[in-house]
Amino acid sequence: MKRILFIAPYLSGGGAEKVAALWSSGLSNLGADIHFLVFYRTEKEYELNDKVKLHSLWSSKSQYNSKSKVRKLLELRR
Repeated sequence: MKRILFIAPYLSGGGAEKVAALWSSGLSNLGADIHFLVFYRTEKEYELNDKVKLHSLWSSKSQYNSKSKVRKLLELRR
């Protein structure tokens, strides 16, 4: 089984985020183990298939903005 990770800042608003949400849902239907990592959650997010595992690094945009660039990279790497 293939394991694939999608990373996006959030799951709303942009065309790239919508395409990533559609791809992740479609690939999960084909049997791939899909994980989607977002920096923070928003209110109006694109819908994901139930098989896609959604992870977020920070709970809110303000928490994301309070981190330095170095700290963001370290937490992303972890």
